[in-house]
Amino acid sequence: MLRSSSGLLRLGLLRGAAPAARARAPLPWMSGAPARPLRPLAGALFSSDAYHYHPGPIETKWQAIWKKADAEVAAAGGSEPLFNSMAGKKYVLSMFPYPSGHLHMGHVRVYTISDVVARFARQQGLNVLHPIGFDAFGLPAENAAIERGIAPAEWTRRNTAHMREQLRTLGIQFDWDRELSTCDPGYYRWTQWLFAELFRKGLAYRQEAAVNWDPVDCTVLANEQVDAEGRSWRSGALVERRQLRQWFVRTTSFADDLLHDLESVDWPENVKQMQRNWITYGRYAVTLPAVDVAPGLVAALAAGTGTGAGRGTPSKTPPPAMEVSVASLLELDAAGFVVVGPGHPLAEAARALDPEGATGQAVSRLAEALAAGGPVDEDPATANMAGVLLPGVTVTSPLDKHRRLPVYVAAYADILGRRQDHALAGADGVADGEADLEKVHLPRAFLGTAGCSLAVAFAREHGLDLPADRPLRGSAAHARRQEVFRALDRDRRIRHPLRLRDWLISRQRFWGCPIPVVYCQDRCAGSGEEGAVPVPDAQLPVSFPESSSPEKLAGRSLGQLLEEWRHTTCPCCNGPALRETDTMDTFVDSSWYFMRYCDPHNDKQIFDPKQVNQWMPVDIYVGGVEHAILHLLYARFITKFLHSEGHIESTVEPFQKLLVQGLVNGATYKSPVTGAYLKPHEVDMTVDPPVDIASGQPAAMTFEKMSKSKYNGVDPEVAVSAFGADTVRVFILFKAPYEQVLEWDDKAVAGPARWLRRVWALASEHAEGVHAAGGPPAPPAASPADRSSALLQLRALTHSTVERITRTLSETYTFNLAISDLMKLTNALAEVAEEDRRSPEYHEGVVHLLQMLAPFAPHISSELWETIHPGESITEAGWPKVDQKAIRDAVELVDITLPVMINGKNRGRVVYTPGQLDGKALQQHVEALARAVPTINGHLADQTIDKVIFVPGRLLNFVLEKK
Repeated sequence: MLRSSSGLLRLGLLRGAAPAARARAPLPWMSGAPARPLRPLAGALFSSDAYHYHPGPIETKWQAIWKKADAEVAAAGGSEPLFNSMAGKKYVLSMFPYPSGHLHMGHVRVYTISDVVARFARQQGLNVLHPIGFDAFGLPAENAAIERGIAPAEWTRRNTAHMREQLRTLGIQFDWDRELSTCDPGYYRWTQWLFAELFRKGLAYRQEAAVNWDPVDCTVLANEQVDAEGRSWRSGALVERRQLRQWFVRTTSFADDLLHDLESVDWPENVKQMQRNWITYGRYAVTLPAVDVAPGLVAALAAGTGTGAGRGTPSKTPPPAMEVSVASLLELDAAGFVVVGPGHPLAEAARALDPEGATGQAVSRLAEALAAGGPVDEDPATANMAGVLLPGVTVTSPLDKHRRLPVYVAAYADILGRRQDHALAGADGVADGEADLEKVHLPRAFLGTAGCSLAVAFAREHGLDLPADRPLRGSAAHARRQEVFRALDRDRRIRHPLRLRDWLISRQRFWGCPIPVVYCQDRCAGSGEEGAVPVPDAQLPVSFPESSSPEKLAGRSLGQLLEEWRHTTCPCCNGPALRETDTMDTFVDSSWYFMRYCDPHNDKQIFDPKQVNQWMPVDIYVGGVEHAILHLLYARFITKFLHSEGHIESTVEPFQKLLVQGLVNGATYKSPVTGAYLKPHEVDMTVDPPVDIASGQPAAMTFEKMSKSKYNGVDPEVAVSAFGADTVRVFILFKAPYEQVLEWDDKAVAGPARWLRRVWALASEHAEGVHAAGGPPAPPAASPADRSSALLQLRALTHSTVERITRTLSETYTFNLAISDLMKLTNALAEVAEEDRRSPEYHEGVVHLLQMLAPFAPHISSELWETIHPGESITEAGWPKVDQKAIRDAVELVDITLPVMINGKNRGRVVYTPGQLDGKALQQHVEALARAVPTINGHLADQTIDKVIFVPGRLLNFVLEKK
């Protein structure tokens, strides 16, 4: 039995002891709609075998220990004094939640992922920053205040407290001493300071913009507050479109950096492409050098060159040159010619130079045909393939000056131009009239490649050769695109017409960060446009009066509610002034929070540059794809702005690696009769398959995104109470790769639960043996000579598992495969013979299993570690080191069965042990073994061997001379 000091005995969890009642009190459930009850498992989840595993008391115990440790860190002044400058750092961050009052399974997934990575880094001895906070401003709290008559600050405070407790019950080890909330005046003071800095640098300005106006409530509505009939969700009034003066931030001032710096971050390619498409139109304008240009065409070449924005804008491109529009830079490798339409300046100039000549006449006919109108045939088999070579100009590839491309005036170029215009017109900010196609400045000249069916048809019609179409894929295509881009960018031969628009940050909302501006009524010399003056830093934060709250709006605009508060004095001239009553877009709040975490309690400056340079950039950022565009874009913009102002030096990109987790889907039940979604109490879950109670027929089941309307939500509190936090964590990580959709299935939770129960029994039994023996055995001997093959293979499996999981948690993040590896190691340990369970190899396997389990299931691993090593912390024990020799030793001593062939025909097998032999010595040893086999030696008798082919571990082949 274990000693009385054992954690297991103290908790009464061994050999029939009754489990203590779960200490964690049930928390109030605030989801607003009943969650689907968990489906009963077939059989007991945690059976009453020799070593009971009851997650409740264990998890409550360790959460209390961690909470106490957090309090001690906070009392000591925070975690910063603990920073070890001799060790590396790992900044792990998950996107902070809105304090809605309850977590959902999507939250559980994202925070479990970040916690695993952070715990692993702590075990490695790194300085780890794993903070948490709340994105607390926003419309939901304002709506709740109006509906319930409660101040939004109080609503937010209650919800935050509840969610904080929920996160602790999951065993998430955040740096709680760094917790922040965007609605805290100590935080939004610096959000306002940030706005003032943008204003002072000319990057924040005010102009008119269209908004949704509710004429009854006298307020601006977000798009989601307008129903399908164009009515306000609150008053039911028909919404009006009004032009109001709004505040903007010049995100376009950093457009080039926002685009080009995407190449420096390790993000999923689809997310980077979403960012690119938001910033530009997805097409490039590439400048091609021109040769053999007729004098009259030089000016026409210049006229056909755009002047759009972009770092590569060819401001001083020496003529002659020609711009073409490409969708992919790989087109430059596959181009055989260039085409322009008859309306292109180059074609018009060629016609003007020789109107009666063959070229001029051909261009005129093309122009007349297109001017005639009518439907455009875009089918390559039947489209108009008429065209004429322009003899007065040839262009060369910017990648190879020896490759010359002829220029054609072609009817099908007009089709390509129409397609381009259509794509641009569908872009955000263009179709609604906020931008003009003429301002985009994409050239209407195109490359002819084998990847374009129209170009192939044109080449066939005119006897032109096209380079073979050998499309690159994957990493090869990415590498080539980067190579081409760098070459073009270096010579300033590429530009990206911008789709990006400046950021409209004004919101007519009460529960938001007030914009810190006053308007001088005398428009004094110290004020800007419209008399705007930023509130001095010493007067920040600007807060709405406590006597005002959104439930008092009652048909008044926010400006009317704050009428008395608005009146103030100008900080420049002390004359009369009016305060701005707009608040900021909540994306402003979240655009810099990750930097504030580095120095969250600083009341002298936004953050200490030393602290932010010490931690930034964020090494691992975990969150959903729904924030792939706006949040990430604005966070990148603010980081670049602060870098340009010298506030941060360590990086220009905030997030080095991005992990985008998939959705969590729940089991959804529908009536087999009506097809309507069934509520939990309408389905009999005790039978398999579940039955629709009303019809008595099996309910139709699918997995869909969890939502209240589908009655398929799973409350994390209910899941933790039923299965334990460690089991929930392991299931979420094991069920699917982190980036894929996860289907929550109550029945499938039993698998991880059984595994953890097995780990508990195995490690508990080993702990009993360790204590009975007076302590753990000595480390495994350096020489493998005195160890059995089974123990050598166990040690090799242990260290190969350490190697794979180390790579997983630092490079690939294939958490499901890591857990699978741990399960395999558990199975191997369970199969070890009884006489070997006191061996150093077995002990090493068990303790390394617990060390590797710790990031995934921290409660059970901490408890089991304490039983084997009383008074020691599993985190402080560190991460196991890989012993490559242990892996090699097993390979050298394991028996290998090798097929033996003669002239390629299988003639038998030999079994050999490599030992210390290799190369020629190993081959000679195996040949001797083969000759000792009578059936093999019989085929070799009286034969002359020409050569011997030996592939270690694969085959031995005797090649005989032909007679």
